[in-house]
Amino acid sequence: MSFYISKQSIEQLEFDKIQQLVGTYSKSEIGRARLLGDPFEQDIDSLNTLLDISIDVSSMIGEGDHFQLFEYNDLGNDLFLLSKNGYVLDAESVLRIAAILRNYNAFVQHFDVKRKKLYPHLFYLGFIEEYTNVPLKLIDKVFDPKGNVRRDASPELTRIFRRMDGVAKQLDKEFLGILKKHREANQLTDTAESIRNGRRVLVLPVENKRKISGVIHDHSASGKTVYIEPQEVMVLNNELYELENDKRTELYKILKTLSEELRSYKYLFENVFERICDIDVALAKGAFSHKINGRKPQLINAPILEMRNVYHPLLVWQGLQSGNETIAFDIHLKGDNKLLLISGPNAGGKSVTLKAIGLIHLMIYHGLLVPIHEESKIGMLGSIYTDIGDQQSIDEGLSTYSSHLTNLKKILEKSNRKSLVLLDEIGSGTDPKLGGAIAEGILNSLIYKGVYGVVTTHYSQLKAYAFDKKGIVNGAMLFDKERLTPTYRLKVGKPGSSYAFEVANKVGLSHHVLKYARKKVGKKENLIEDLLVDLQEGKAILDEQLDYIADEKKKLDRLIKNYHEMTKQYDVKRKKLKIKDKELDLRRSNDEQVELQKLINKLEKEKNLDKARELKEKVRSKRREESTDIIILKKDILQKKDPNEEIFVGDNIKMLDGNMIGEVLRINGDRVTALFGLIQMEVGLADVVLAADQLSINRTKHINFKAASSQNTFTPKLDIRGYTKRDAEETLEAFFDRALLNNARTLEILHGKGTGVLRKMVIKKMREYDDFQSYHHPEHGGDGVTIIKV
Repeated sequence: MSFYISKQSIEQLEFDKIQQLVGTYSKSEIGRARLLGDPFEQDIDSLNTLLDISIDVSSMIGEGDHFQLFEYNDLGNDLFLLSKNGYVLDAESVLRIAAILRNYNAFVQHFDVKRKKLYPHLFYLGFIEEYTNVPLKLIDKVFDPKGNVRRDASPELTRIFRRMDGVAKQLDKEFLGILKKHREANQLTDTAESIRNGRRVLVLPVENKRKISGVIHDHSASGKTVYIEPQEVMVLNNELYELENDKRTELYKILKTLSEELRSYKYLFENVFERICDIDVALAKGAFSHKINGRKPQLINAPILEMRNVYHPLLVWQGLQSGNETIAFDIHLKGDNKLLLISGPNAGGKSVTLKAIGLIHLMIYHGLLVPIHEESKIGMLGSIYTDIGDQQSIDEGLSTYSSHLTNLKKILEKSNRKSLVLLDEIGSGTDPKLGGAIAEGILNSLIYKGVYGVVTTHYSQLKAYAFDKKGIVNGAMLFDKERLTPTYRLKVGKPGSSYAFEVANKVGLSHHVLKYARKKVGKKENLIEDLLVDLQEGKAILDEQLDYIADEKKKLDRLIKNYHEMTKQYDVKRKKLKIKDKELDLRRSNDEQVELQKLINKLEKEKNLDKARELKEKVRSKRREESTDIIILKKDILQKKDPNEEIFVGDNIKMLDGNMIGEVLRINGDRVTALFGLIQMEVGLADVVLAADQLSINRTKHINFKAASSQNTFTPKLDIRGYTKRDAEETLEAFFDRALLNNARTLEILHGKGTGVLRKMVIKKMREYDDFQSYHHPEHGGDGVTIIKV
């Protein structure tokens, strides 16, 4: 799903400031550029992964387990040149590649077995299966970690360096002797010596230049100083100069060979560079998230406004610098109410709250943790539209109010049910009555479109509108009436007062001015606003009570339903016990019949036929009676089941005499074939009931002896690749149960990599069993396989 927000809205919500702050934690310009250019993620699985990576980084920092990259540069041009056959990279290009490889080596070495388990998301972000440190070893043969050419990079280079050392030593000895002689002759300046054109020279006043034989290499800007290479050392300087040329020639040969060796690793370098950039960005996001005490809320794949203990991220950052306290707020829109109208005094925090709501969403979509309670819910929006601050446009000849209306027109045209709309001081900038009426019409349209949003206002008529209108609810920025200061706290469910007269009185406005203003407004205006506040508070209390009653009714309905279900199942089980008793009696009668048959045979031999016939009839009558009782009881069990509870292929069913849940595969008369975990069984319709929903399935972990006993052997390996989430979950439960029965010590589950959904579910299921101690992912197979220790 694509996400839309304008550049203007990003600036109004001040997300650009957040990006700049996060960028300060990056180790390169390219990392900072990527932070600015990163799109907002809208795939919920990918976004969960991004946030989990930030959690890993924040946790590392919290544990004092710091990992930092070294500074690095863009390799784009270097790798482009490396791809050209025969091209020889210069030393700077090779060192840039080395810096990237050293960074990646440090990352790999940092993540030992323990850290891979603790911070798996960060590790797999940077993991390259085909990585090899061979290229870095090749570079290290030429350059040391400080970037200097190694003297032993080649035999010829070693020879050159040794000869240069000898010449330099001889030159130093000769030059010091010359220097001493001319210094004693008082022919040099205070500086005495210097380097010009790569050669060691004497520094002397221009009037002494003819007193020393040699070559003049330079003059000072004033012309009063001259730089002379003494003739006695010219031969040594020339040799040293030639050796420098030899060194450059040999280094070129070495770099040529090295470039050929590195060329085959070009694609690996590209991959490593991309991963280092990803790691850099992730470390920056995680470090900033940790700094502002960021948390990961619940992500919901639908628009929603349900946020708890929210702090404005920029105020948190500023508070860390200044020590000022930041106030949190809650916002929870229930049912059909998708718009919140916030009112209250000036400088009371309305705009800050409005911006914080939008900013929190943008940061989450960017993979940043936010200062919010973990149980808060952030929905996947399709767009965010804002109208905040001064919108005056001189270029277009529009006033502030005209610009607001132009912006609002676009918002009404483009917003939809997946949009979040944030409007600050709606209707302001013109006549209050007319502006309020137009604002009311805009709100009405937003409600009709089903848009989520937060709107701030001072207009009493909009507060009254929100009181009556379904789809919008009042909210207030609370005010301390005793101290006449804002508290910066949001209260959803009641409108706020502007406290205009109280604030004006506090700042010392003339008593005559206030008296005139109160008379002009009249008591009715203040009375209406106070009454509206009281009504809204009463309505909020009533709504809470109604919600409570509705919740209690749902609980009662569930209890009644459970009671009837339990009664029905109890009656069925009681009759099944009777059937078992009857069947036991029938088996006993079979034993008796053997003895009676012996007696009948004896009577027939004794020619007492009447007595024999009487006994035979008595036996048949008893068997018919007992069989009839069993048939009647079984039919009664079927009749006791809900007549509307018809079972079809694909339904979930539950055994009456246990907690086994299975899926119906076939129905044949009064028999049903179902798959219980991994076991296919045929049972009677009288023995099962519908498992109407997931709540009817007993999810408590137990060992299914019946299922386990039907398996002759147990293999501690399971492949669930390609399974649906539901099938995989049921299969895992049966697999774990059988593992515990068979005293398995190590389990191997192959789930593939994919989006990571099956891997997360395996770990979640594992944690429901106290017997399972730990898990890890093997080196070969990565996060496509999970190994569990029992």
